[in-house]
Amino acid sequence: MTKITLCPAVHLDGQQNATGSLKASTDHGNATYSVSVTDQGVRGGDVMDGLRLGMKLHDGSLEAVYEPGNGNHILRVQRAVTVRDKAVAVKITDMAGKERATYINCSVGVDDNNTAKVIYRCNPGSRLDHKNAMVGWVYRKDDIELEPRFNLGTESLSAGVTYRVDDENKLRAIFDMGSNEGTLTWTNTGSLGGGGATKLTARMKLDKDSMQQMPTLTLTKDWDVDF
Repeated sequence: MTKITLCPAVHLDGQQNATGSLKASTDHGNATYSVSVTDQGVRGGDVMDGLRLGMKLHDGSLEAVYEPGNGNHILRVQRAVTVRDKAVAVKITDMAGKERATYINCSVGVDDNNTAKVIYRCNPGSRLDHKNAMVGWVYRKDDIELEPRFNLGTESLSAGVTYRVDDENKLRAIFDMGSNEGTLTWTNTGSLGGGGATKLTARMKLDKDSMQQMPTLTLTKDWDVDF
């Protein structure tokens, strides 16, 4: 018997325009494979429009996403290396789509509660420049996680706060001063409404004009089906 996880998603923008998608994933060997389609592709009669194929190893060391319709891709490799007796987690993400760039994310644990991060954006054909870097810090204590970041290019600060309400629910709020955008995400990993995890994300610009509109909402829900 094969278990397939179905994850429908509904997206509602600030003008109340709704779009949807469906992702199906299954485990095979040491990896999870997935296929995603959008309602736009189905309505337009071209399923390749919005089709996404994905693969992720269970240990997180390799992840790939490919869109056959336009050639866009995401390739992510993650490894742990040792530098002066310190374990450094290195994650390299190469993406081609709305932007073409490679991100190098390095994080090192300072102690049980603190982690330091450096994220560098490599632009195709560009030289090394500190303005492409972002530095961050993660502090964890009990049910609270704080993550401030500073973008050296835009000289702007962003901050994330995650609060674990209980064993099944958590809230995460992010404010980015560079884009003047706020995001609030609620995640339920229990069986709310049947099935698996539920996630609701609200995102909006925080300038005066945008505050008059509804936030952009995205709702996803997992269901496991046995075949």
